[in-house]
Amino acid sequence: MGLFCALCTFVFLLATSPVDAQELPAEAKPAAEGTSDAEAPESSEGTDDEGKADAAQTKADDVQSLRDAIEATKEAQKTVAADAQQAKVIAQTLAEQIDTPGFPKAVRRSLLQRSAAAEVQASLALSRGEALREGLQVQKEYLEKVVAESEEDREARELAAAQELERQRLEAEASQAEEQAVEALEKAREMESHEHDETLRELLARQRKAAEETLALTRSHRELMDTIRATAQSRNEAFAEQKGDLLARIDSFPDEPTSEERRDTIDPLFRELIRGRAQVRGRFKEILKNREEATTVLAQAEKRYADAKQRLERVKATKDNEVVSEIYQRRVEAAEAEYAVAEKALNASREVFQERQKHYEESERRLAFYREEIPSLLPKISKEARRNFFELSDQNLAYAIAGLQEGVHHIVRDADMHLIKPSELNLFSIDLWRWVWGLVWRIMLVLILVRALVPRVSTQIARGTDALLKRKFFREHAHATVRASDALDAIAKPLLYFLGARFLANYILPDTLLAGFSALIIFRWWLDSFFIYWALINLAQVIALPRWYRRKTQNLQTRLDLLFMEVVAPLDPANDPQLKRGKKLVRSVRVILFFWLISTYVPDAARLIIGVSIFTWVLDFVARWSLFGIIYWVLSTWKDDIAAFFESLAGDRMPRAVEVVNTRKDRFYGVFIIAAASVYVLGSELMRVARKYMLNTEWFRHLSTLMFRAKIELRNREEESADETATSDNLPDDYLEAMNSYANDGQFVVDTTTCGDLIAGAKEFERMTEIFDGWLNQGTRGSMVIVGEPGSGKSTILREFEHYIDTNKTPTAEISEVTQARTDANLPRKTPVIVCSEVTERIASEEAVLKLVADLFDLKIYPGTTQTQLLDRILGLEPRVILVKNCHALFLRQIGGFNGLQAFFNIISASDRIHFYALTFNVFAWSYVNRVRAQSHYFTQVFRLRPWTDREIQELIESRTSESEYRIDFSQLLQSRDPDANPYDVAALEKTARGYFRYLQEFCGGNPRLAITYWLRSLRLEDTKAEGEVPCAGRTLQVGLFRRPSTALFAKQSDADWFVLTAIAQHGHLSAAEIAQAVHLDRGFCELTLRLFAEADVVRIDPFTGQASLTPLYYRQVLKYLAQSNFLYE
Repeated sequence: MGLFCALCTFVFLLATSPVDAQELPAEAKPAAEGTSDAEAPESSEGTDDEGKADAAQTKADDVQSLRDAIEATKEAQKTVAADAQQAKVIAQTLAEQIDTPGFPKAVRRSLLQRSAAAEVQASLALSRGEALREGLQVQKEYLEKVVAESEEDREARELAAAQELERQRLEAEASQAEEQAVEALEKAREMESHEHDETLRELLARQRKAAEETLALTRSHRELMDTIRATAQSRNEAFAEQKGDLLARIDSFPDEPTSEERRDTIDPLFRELIRGRAQVRGRFKEILKNREEATTVLAQAEKRYADAKQRLERVKATKDNEVVSEIYQRRVEAAEAEYAVAEKALNASREVFQERQKHYEESERRLAFYREEIPSLLPKISKEARRNFFELSDQNLAYAIAGLQEGVHHIVRDADMHLIKPSELNLFSIDLWRWVWGLVWRIMLVLILVRALVPRVSTQIARGTDALLKRKFFREHAHATVRASDALDAIAKPLLYFLGARFLANYILPDTLLAGFSALIIFRWWLDSFFIYWALINLAQVIALPRWYRRKTQNLQTRLDLLFMEVVAPLDPANDPQLKRGKKLVRSVRVILFFWLISTYVPDAARLIIGVSIFTWVLDFVARWSLFGIIYWVLSTWKDDIAAFFESLAGDRMPRAVEVVNTRKDRFYGVFIIAAASVYVLGSELMRVARKYMLNTEWFRHLSTLMFRAKIELRNREEESADETATSDNLPDDYLEAMNSYANDGQFVVDTTTCGDLIAGAKEFERMTEIFDGWLNQGTRGSMVIVGEPGSGKSTILREFEHYIDTNKTPTAEISEVTQARTDANLPRKTPVIVCSEVTERIASEEAVLKLVADLFDLKIYPGTTQTQLLDRILGLEPRVILVKNCHALFLRQIGGFNGLQAFFNIISASDRIHFYALTFNVFAWSYVNRVRAQSHYFTQVFRLRPWTDREIQELIESRTSESEYRIDFSQLLQSRDPDANPYDVAALEKTARGYFRYLQEFCGGNPRLAITYWLRSLRLEDTKAEGEVPCAGRTLQVGLFRRPSTALFAKQSDADWFVLTAIAQHGHLSAAEIAQAVHLDRGFCELTLRLFAEADVVRIDPFTGQASLTPLYYRQVLKYLAQSNFLYE
């Protein structure tokens, strides 16, 4: 019974396919996957990134398939367990029913059989479950192995599997070929032994000899291939292991090793690389010899194959058309046998050659590995190792000769592989003539484009230079701008020719050709060096030669030549010292540049071809010292000029050095002294250029201001924290009154008693006077707008302009009729009347604005008067000059709030040939009005006042202070910045003052009213009067770093509060009711917000009009926050 159950279990396991399917991935699947994955790399030639992605995807697929198999096995385990449990229950139930009394024997026998069958099923299910459990454990172990293995391990596993399969295939093919050769030989011998005819026996003997040769060739070829493959495999495995060890050690080296690391770790590895390269080169010669022998054998086999094929064709050609004799058949069979032998020999020779070629390519890869790694380690080895590597010895000389032979071999090989031999040139080839046609049309295209673009580019550079010179910055640096333009023009032609030459070179020498024939890149280097030489020589000519000489070859006529003295040739050009010196400098640059390119590219080309060796070191040494000798010779020709220039620069500061240079310049070591002097000259010129073009830039001023503030605030941190809200209340009342009255009244002129010169805005003022003179004398349009921040000087310029008009309002000629002035505006007009006005309250409706305009012209209007009616009356009046301040009060940001301003602008635009208008506008209000609708076209010109510079602010404050009896002292600020500084050092005090005013200007944004406000917060009265002096004499105002007002209040405000401040900033000044209309908020909320801001000194509310405006103290902080939060745009 037990034997029966075991037999049933074995049969059931064999018949159960799900168990085999689940066990397959653990045993047979890895080999199958290894085969398919190993074959895939041989058939794919994607890029590295694609290979990595494919490898990662393959590994992911393997892991996923294994996990799916594990899940399937687990499901099968559950099913088998359920079947076993069910079978046990059935068997137990049937066993209980057998003992039931009254059952017949047949029924009991049937129940017993069914119970035994159920027990067998339960046993089989348990056996199957155990098999599934063992298979699941194997699958889990294999999954862990696949997940844990690295990319290199997976590739190695797949490669090993592929190599094993390839070996088995070749072994099977060789065995099969040998069996076939043995059978053919036995058959030929048997046929020869039974044949009695001499002719037929000779033919059969030929077949037998062919069979014997085939058998011998098969066996010898099999042995040879086994030997070749075994040798290659052993060498590949040894080199792969050695390469991995070498790369791991190389990667472990630091970028900057210590001397001990160089000596103890890097030098031994470097010597190991040298020895390894020598071994590979020795084997390379052997492999190269074997490949040449294989090539010779292959050529012989090809010749034998061709002869056998010809003999077979000749034999077949002698066929009798009527009777096919047995002799003919045997003769054909003998020829076919010999042909088969020749074909077999050809295939064997070709296979041997392919293996030799593989060995050759593998040897090339090994040599390439050493060519890359040895130069990379040269900077890291010790000086002693480097000296031993480059010293003149038999071993190093042998290495160098081997490298030279290797390089020559590579050039010959690449030329043979990639270049067409003259004997192979087919003049009737379509591909050849297609390539020639491509070269011809490319040459024609390059010539046409270059000849057409060179003059046009030069013309465009000239036009661009003219456009740049119309700008202030470039006009201030006109010489540098034109010199840069000349330099750009000088390199434009070489650059265009270079691009055309590279376009042709890329066609003649494409990247695919350079990848296989790397030595051809030398021709690209030659092309690069030629155009580098051309461009740099042109630049040297621009720098050294005068423009009057260069204009013979360059397009320099349109570059505002009248601005430069260099464009006019001297009376005696041949003896011009500047021209002589320039030509000499250009010659010197030519010589040095030529030898520099030679010394750079020739050693690089040698290293590319023969690698790093003593030959390249000698070549590099000769090139370097030759360049040094050329520089020595060139400097010796300049010793007198450099000495004279050095004396002019350092004669007063370094008389001893000047004497040394002049007395020893003619000695053999005088060139070195001249070189040191030339370094000093070059450094002096660079410092002069830096001071001229860099120290005056905006970023440098910003950086110096930041450093100035940081130094002082670090010194005064404790003081500032103790008094965060310091004010100017401790200053004398007379000084405060004088400065505040100037600021509030806008008196930003040097002399307050008369209308003196403007500190800022002089160019705008000059343009305003030109517009007025044109309107007064020529009848041109006369309307302008002055736009700026509150306190930026709008009122000052307008007041100065009023004074100018008052003194220059009489035209050059009078006319008697006003109508004539209207019909012929170019004629001079009568002396105009000046009307000055200021809008103090918000006037937004059209009717109110028309009433204001009528008041300006002393007209009375009645309700319902239209804009056209008022304009007709204005056109009939005598000429007037209308000066209106604060025109931003003529609109309100609401529906219909721009009607009055628009009507005012329409009247100005229609009457500005009769009357002259000058308005002032808040910059934010003007920007907002123009964003709603463009308004600039209504006026002759719009003047945007620029921020004041630090010099202008300093001049303003010093001029006002000088009129008082107070003296400004920066000594305490100087000592706050540098405690060890001398407080009486005038230069240090001036430097501190400049730093303070730069900081003040940057913080205030160039606003003079804000600058005066914070200037007063920086002062502290110091009574320095001596005994016996009057109390007012000698009073000094000490300057410190002003305290910034606290902005802690800003963080507590809501968006609605900021909308209130935004409305005030845009309109200049608003009441609570007007703010409520502009921002659509409750009036009570606006009043409460204004009181809150007024208590914090953020806004000031006029006690008469109720208009709120930003205070100078918080003006800049409020605008900054509004701009950063996108509430306000300028």
